[in-house]
Amino acid sequence: MLELGPHVRFKTLYSIFEIEGGSGELCLTKGLYKQFPQAYCAFDPAAQSVAHTGSEVVEEALREACLYQITATSAKDLPDSEFSKEFWQYHMLMADPQKGCFFNGEGRHEWGESCSMRLMSEILSSGQMKLLKECIDGPQGRQLLDVSKSNRTWGPIALRVNGARFSGNLDVETAMRVICASTKDPNTDRYRAPECEKLMIEVHKEEAPWLRDAPDWQNFFLVLLFLGIIAACAVALYYRVAKQRLLQEVRREVNAEIQQQIQQYYEMNEERAPPARRGLERQPLVVP
Repeated sequence: MLELGPHVRFKTLYSIFEIEGGSGELCLTKGLYKQFPQAYCAFDPAAQSVAHTGSEVVEEALREACLYQITATSAKDLPDSEFSKEFWQYHMLMADPQKGCFFNGEGRHEWGESCSMRLMSEILSSGQMKLLKECIDGPQGRQLLDVSKSNRTWGPIALRVNGARFSGNLDVETAMRVICASTKDPNTDRYRAPECEKLMIEVHKEEAPWLRDAPDWQNFFLVLLFLGIIAACAVALYYRVAKQRLLQEVRREVNAEIQQQIQQYYEMNEERAPPARRGLERQPLVVP
């Protein structure tokens, strides 16, 4: 999303709901939310960790919603845009194996408020951190949670692009492809966001790793020339070998023919003329 920047207006919604008889394990009950002990709840992340509760999930959703709210800005050439670079930087840090926060992490890397605020302090200025805390502790944060609560999604992780619901396996590459495809102009076959041209190529490279080191035109022609030389050498070698085999075959056939003629040969009997009679002279035959 950092590459697309303001070309995408992003709206985050979290799985927040209200239940009767809310408890401190499922529902947010700190500070302002003591007045609403069952209004803002979430499921426990039991699949990832048994040590964390639904109330911590609500707290994280509140922090992320406030982070986006105080940092989202519009681009000069796109007045209707809304983009928060800090929001995506935070999520990149969360997944960083050296700095991130994880359900099975220990110490400063354990998922929770302490680790989350540490990461946010790395990407926000002191003034922005002050605004963030005011949003978390004040009515502005509650309004953001109300937006999520009133816009329930059809699944824990869901995506809607230009009002259309996306169904299927949702990962980074798929989300990029869907978002960029929605901005493609069918007349020109080009994307509205120039960044999508490169992003779609990168996505295809992830799907087909053999495209990652695709050669440029110069290298392509060099490789083509090299293959042509190899093909010419192969043809010449084949011609030479074929010629030698042909000569050997001819010699073999000639030798076989000679052997056959020798086997069929026999001594010829010459008929000798009788000796001439004595006393008679041979005279030539004269024809008048």
